[in-house]
Amino acid sequence: MLHKITFHIILIFIILSIISKCFAQSKVYTNKDIENLKQSTIKIAPPKKTETPKQYNKIKNLPIEKKEIKSSEPFVKYDRLNGKMNLTVVGAPKKVIKQANDEEFIYSLRIKEFILPYSNWNDEYEEYFDVHYGDPDLTLSDPSIIAIRSLKSSGFDNVFELYKRGTLYDEGDDGLMYNHLSSHFVIDSNGAIFQTMPLNRKTKGAFGVEHKAITIELTGLTYKDFDTNSVQKKALLSLLEVLIKKFKIDASNIYSVLEISQGKTIVKEYLDLGDSEYPDRYSPKKSNFGPSADYMKEIRKNLVKGN
Repeated sequence: MLHKITFHIILIFIILSIISKCFAQSKVYTNKDIENLKQSTIKIAPPKKTETPKQYNKIKNLPIEKKEIKSSEPFVKYDRLNGKMNLTVVGAPKKVIKQANDEEFIYSLRIKEFILPYSNWNDEYEEYFDVHYGDPDLTLSDPSIIAIRSLKSSGFDNVFELYKRGTLYDEGDDGLMYNHLSSHFVIDSNGAIFQTMPLNRKTKGAFGVEHKAITIELTGLTYKDFDTNSVQKKALLSLLEVLIKKFKIDASNIYSVLEISQGKTIVKEYLDLGDSEYPDRYSPKKSNFGPSADYMKEIRKNLVKGN
């Protein structure tokens, strides 16, 4: 009996010794210990270097794609879909132009865009073109004439405000009416070219040919202003060179509104169904102003010579 008790006591002592050794070897970790352990075991990768497309292509031995601008008219782009012509191609060839005093300067075609709120005038324009040309469609799809005129204005700002505000003019059988004139381009006295209407949209102001014409407004107050302004004249020639090439318009079909006012005797395409008294020419009551016949002869001569 004694031996059994002794054996059990010894066994308990051995078990307690083993348990105490285990606890002695164990460690209670605090939250701080755990966080330090994580930081010591996690390896943080260095930030990844972002490569530029050029560096990436170089690493991969890939050639860098180069986009080349291809155009038969290298100094201007024309978007036929929306009628815009205001983009100058990078690397455009420049023209050396001599003024009257033989001073040379560099001139390149740059067109600024100031588009009129023409969509607000749809009803007005559709009625007008239906009455005068028998067709309310406002799309200028195949222009064959270029008409040049002036509203006797001192600068582009005056022209643009007059276009937006509207004015009274002779509507033939309907008499004086308040409506909005417009043109595709305005060339200021300093040679700046502004596009104010899309080229695929009909304009109003070159009566009798608006159904066929691209229209250009020149700023100026007198005939002498046009004749003596070589900068504006050179800008006009540069613009005309592009237009006749783009739309395959013959230089002989470029007219001043003074020539257009003579009607069918000068312009065969002249048409006005809205004036029963003067269907083939301008009414004497209708005012018009633009470059002189001599000015236009010089313009057409230079265009033919240049092409």
